[in-house]
Amino acid sequence: MRASLKLINAIALALLATTAHASQSLDLALDLAKTKAYRSKNVDWNGVDRQARVIETKQGEDAAIRFVVSALSDKHTFYRPPTQPSFSPSRTQVIQPEIATTLPSSKLIPALQINRWAGKDQLGATRTVRSALNGVMERKPCGLILDFSVNSGGNMWPMLVGLSPLLSEGQLGAFRSAEDVTNKIEKINGLITLGGKPHFLNYPPDATPQGKVPFIAIIIGSKSASSGEITPLMFYGQKNVKFFGQKTSGFTSANQVFPLPNGGTLVLTTAMTEDRNGHAHPDGIAPDVVSDLPFEDSSKWLSHQCSR
Repeated sequence: MRASLKLINAIALALLATTAHASQSLDLALDLAKTKAYRSKNVDWNGVDRQARVIETKQGEDAAIRFVVSALSDKHTFYRPPTQPSFSPSRTQVIQPEIATTLPSSKLIPALQINRWAGKDQLGATRTVRSALNGVMERKPCGLILDFSVNSGGNMWPMLVGLSPLLSEGQLGAFRSAEDVTNKIEKINGLITLGGKPHFLNYPPDATPQGKVPFIAIIIGSKSASSGEITPLMFYGQKNVKFFGQKTSGFTSANQVFPLPNGGTLVLTTAMTEDRNGHAHPDGIAPDVVSDLPFEDSSKWLSHQCSR
């Protein structure tokens, strides 16, 4: 009998702990969404709070947190639930491309494809981009193609710092919060800065390529998303740059990642990204030249510029 009572008490305590744990995650998700989300002011939080509690009781915490996310009507905000450890052997291993790869092109107009990247070795990724840039710059090109058309996002900073020698000095863009507070992204004395402070990926820098590229063509498309949009956006409005391709996905907002007590994470849009002229592009970046053959059209434009 005592053993049975102990078992019942243990189960009850476990259930109470689980309920408290779930409430903590929902509480934190609600608080973060209310206080930090870019579109927080558009939401009836009293109503959302009440409905979320009902959903948590009936469907569990994951469903309740997803409801909180949906209330923001923000396609860039999402909830990543805790993952269960599992092992499923696969015969095929998916190999991700390098963050930067050199594309077949002419000597005078080389091309770099900047790919999606998310990982721990940010410095290594930055050096990969810079090394690829140094390689094409050794040709002393008149023009350069940067292809972001298949870049679906990840971490923007290795991309931006790696390509920084191509960017002009001064303000490149900014993150603007719902409270109209701006956090400027700038290039100051060759270093990429955020809010006036140099980004840590500037140190230690790899060799800066010698010379400058007179003309840069940037290829974007419907698969360009998040950091795959924000990085090229830092070139938007630069005098020697022209965009080719199709309109991007429209995920140009800035996100922050918040761990939750349940082991999940809330990825929350906290600001809108602006270009160097203070313009936001919430529906995506429109190219200067709409093209179904952006590589060919950008090559023609660069060839024409270089022959003048």
